[in-house]
Amino acid sequence: MRTEVTSCAAVRAALNGACTTLRTEDMQDGYVVETLTPRNPFPG
Repeated sequence: MRTEVTSCAAVRAALNGACTTLRTEDMQDGYVVETLTPRNPFPG
């Protein structure tokens, strides 16, 4: 999976903030990064 620089920055910020879920359209839904799980806010 190719991850853009802005997505990487968002993931790092979320991990630094101890988040477990990141709402984003830019990453595969359910793909786990360390302890963070991206979720598409517009599934379907």
